[in-house]
Amino acid sequence: MLALAPQLLAASALPSIAAAAHALAAIAWLGTVLVFAVHAGRVRATKTADESVALFQRLAIVNRAVALPGAVITALAGGYLIHAAGFTVTGHWWIGTGIAAWIVCFFGSTMSRGSECVRIGAIAGEKGTDDEDAQWRMQRLVFLARGEALLLVVALVVMVVQPT
Repeated sequence: MLALAPQLLAASALPSIAAAAHALAAIAWLGTVLVFAVHAGRVRATKTADESVALFQRLAIVNRAVALPGAVITALAGGYLIHAAGFTVTGHWWIGTGIAAWIVCFFGSTMSRGSECVRIGAIAGEKGTDDEDAQWRMQRLVFLARGEALLLVVALVVMVVQPT
C-alpha cells in the first residue's frame, strides 16, 4: 500500500503543482520585468559611472536568476497544463495569445536583457553614463522592458479571463 502512495499522490497532485508553478513563475517573471523597467529608468539619477555599472550588474543578475527561469517554467508548466486539459489552440484562441506573448517577450527582451545590461555597464564604466551609445542602449532597454511588461499584463489578463 505504501508503495502505491507516491504514484497516487503524483498523479493527482501534478496538475495542481503545475498550475501553482505556472502562476508563481509568471508572477516572478512579470515582477522582474517591472522592477527592471523602474530601476533601469533611474540610472540617470546615479551620480557616478561606478553606481551605474553596479546598478546594471545587479539588474543583469536579477534577470538571469529570476526572469529567465521564470519564463522557462511558465512555458513548461503552461504547456503541461494545456496538454493535460486537452485544449487546442484552434478551439481556444487565448492559448495562442499566451504562446505568442511568451515568444515575443522571451526572445525579444528577456533572453538578451542580461547580456545587454553587462554591455551597458561596461560602456558606462569606460566612457561614463553621459556617453551617447550608453544612453541610447539604456533608453532602448527601458523601452523594451516597458513594452514587455505591457504585453505580459495583457496576456495575463487574457489567460486568466479565458474568453471562448
